[in-house]
Order: sequence, then structure tokens, then C-alpha cells
Amino acid sequence: TIGEDTWMAENLRYSLPGGFYKGCLRYSEGWGGMSQKQFDNYIEKVRNEGRMSEELYQECYSLRDEGYVPRVLMEMIGYKFPAELLDDLLSYDKTYVEKYGYLYTYGALGEAVPEGWRIPTDEDWKRLEGTLGVPAAEAGALEAWRGNGLAGLLLEGDQGIGFEAMYGGGKIYHSDQNGGIYDGKGFRATWWASDTVEHAKEGFLGMVRTIELNNSKVWRGTTKREGTAYSVRCIRK
Repeated sequence: TIGEDTWMAENLRYSLPGGFYKGCLRYSEGWGGMSQKQFDNYIEKVRNEGRMSEELYQECYSLRDEGYVPRVLMEMIGYKFPAELLDDLLSYDKTYVEKYGYLYTYGALGEAVPEGWRIPTDEDWKRLEGTLGVPAAEAGALEAWRGNGLAGLLLEGDQGIGFEAMYGGGKIYHSDQNGGIYDGKGFRATWWASDTVEHAKEGFLGMVRTIELNNSKVWRGTTKREGTAYSVRCIRK
């Protein structure tokens, strides 16, 4: 408990069924690169082993016959695949979740939160920051680093207040990539707030908090909701 609120002591690490294809990401996660022949052999194998339903098997072959390559096929129906099969088909950082939790797209936030918890609002974050000594006028600055010494209080270790933040990185928007790229593990952490901010050109943007290595302040800013994924730290309802 920090001030009047009870925060999770670690990042959320729950994955919805469908994992990556439902917006619950592991760092560097993406299509593993199987060729068409490898994919065909794989689904034949797991079907024969009883690890894939006949219905899903037939759906895969129907889409294959329509000309969809494995990567695109998976974008269409990958959310239907059991987790153990997704582990085989996708590439990802295999040690990430145990330490940092999952990364979540904005669209997954409403479904991934466990009973009795919720995504913190921007006001929740500002109340936390105020409890830790950030003046209200400074806490309200947008697209800005605020609160000298605040990041150190959030970090794991004896100098912190039990928030136990770690630099888990995220999937950030990158215009050159037509979407998001994984970046920041080891030197940056970003968490969602539930709020959106309307931007004249960009539409509705999500709100976040960010800390970075060698920076004692916390960033209050906005991000595109599409093509991005960040950590979640829940607050008790």
C-alpha cells in the first residue's frame, strides 16, 4: 500500500488465451519464420498427436488453400491456437515473463486484469507521485519528466518503497517499421494508464509512465495505442 492505494508489487503476468494474438506479448515476440512446408508438417504432426482440434486443423488448411501464407494465416486465427502450440510457432524471449511480466497492447487491458484489480488511471499515478513528494503543479506536466528522485523510489532494492520496478522495456511505435519495435529492456520501463488523450492529428492516444536508467525522474506522456505494448501495474479496486 502506497498512500491510500494498494498497488501490485510486480508487473502483471497473466496471458489471455491466444497470448500474442490477443495482445499479451513476451519481449521480442513474433512469427517464428516457419516455411509453408514446415508449417504444413507441423500442423499435421500436432493434429495426429491430438494437440490440435480437427476443426482448427481444417480451418488452417482452408485458409492455406485460399493462398494465405503461414504468418498471415496466424494473424487471422492464431488466437485460436493452444498456448503450447504458440510456444512452438513464435519466437520470443523465453526468460522475460518470469522477471518482467507480459507486455500488453491497449486493446488487451480490459480483459487481462484479474478480478478485484483494475488498470490505474492517470489520477491514480499522480496520487502515487504526490504521496512520494511530487508537487501537484509538476505532476500535471504532460510529455515531461517530473519528480526529481521519484524513479529511484519506484525501483527495486533497498532504496525503493516496495514498488519494485525493473527495466522491462516495451514495444514502442516506430513509423519506419509501420508499427511497433521491441526496445528498452535493461534501461527503460513503461506502464499504461487507462486514460486516453485526444490529439488533433493522431486521434486518441494512450497515457503512460516511463522510467529510464540514469534518469531520476518519471515521464508522463502519451503513446499511440496501435502497434505498441507496455507493462501493466494494477491497482486494487
